Amino acid sequence: MALRLQLKNYIIRWATYSEGGFKEGVSLTCDDELNRWQKYAYGEGFLFIFKPHTSPANTLLGCNELIFNPLIHWWRLGPINKQLRTFLWSAAPVHYKISMMSYMFSYYGLAASALLSILNYFLLGWNIKVDGFYEHSFEIWLACTVVFPGAGNLGFTLLEYRLGQRNIFDSMVDNVTWIPFFFFFFGGLSIHLSQALLAHMFSYNITWGATKKEVERSNFWLEVPKILKRFWLSLVISVACCAIMIILTTDAVPVGWRIFSWDWAVILPLAIVAGCHIAYPIVLNPWFMIFSY
Repeated sequence: MALRLQLKNYIIRWATYSEGGFKEGVSLTCDDELNRWQKYAYGEGFLFIFKPHTSPANTLLGCNELIFNPLIHWWRLGPINKQLRTFLWSAAPVHYKISMMSYMFSYYGLAASALLSILNYFLLGWNIKVDGFYEHSFEIWLACTVVFPGAGNLGFTLLEYRLGQRNIFDSMVDNVTWIPFFFFFFGGLSIHLSQALLAHMFSYNITWGATKKEVERSNFWLEVPKILKRFWLSLVISVACCAIMIILTTDAVPVGWRIFSWDWAVILPLAIVAGCHIAYPIVLNPWFMIFSY
């Protein structure tokens, strides 16, 4: 919607709600929140505008829908969506274009982290020659840790304090308390976002259930089958990665193909990705945390 308004020469601004007053669309479970992120990556989570002589399906746009045409249409429409090309060559301010593209590319960065961590593990573990421009996964992870949990929380704490909303100590404690939650949440998104992006690219008919509006009581025995059904792909890939990392450190593998356990900078990025995908449906599930059986 913002894209179309800018193409019509509107000047847009963020509209925000004070003191946390906006509660619409808050996910009640980690499963619902994951669905929301997948919808945004695919495209069906975005707002749309009805235009004369067009159906709603033609006006639903999201990250992958906005950037790329499905692969099957490349021969006729090209890889890049026409509306994005129009916007990038429009008279809209450059910082609008940079801001929008940065937001959308963040989904691709999150989605690519699992695959890139696997490639990094084998490239560096087997000493495959790479040029000096290759950035190691551990260094990227370290930079993201400094920027987001570190500088991000510090900046937000100072913002709340300077606005007079909270005591600086209370704000810092609250923001730091959220770090473990975000660690497992963002660490466990990659494979699921890849599913959504690839589904649009290859025209796979992926669907999501409706977002729950009311809390539904559950327990351990009800949640385990749901987790296995919903997260089976990410669990299989993550357990396979863990098994490979263990096997490649043992004597069962010839020395030339072995990735030694002391290469922690090689192992850690993939271990974090695999561990977070396994832990995501467990540590973020409230019915496991209250020990209701």
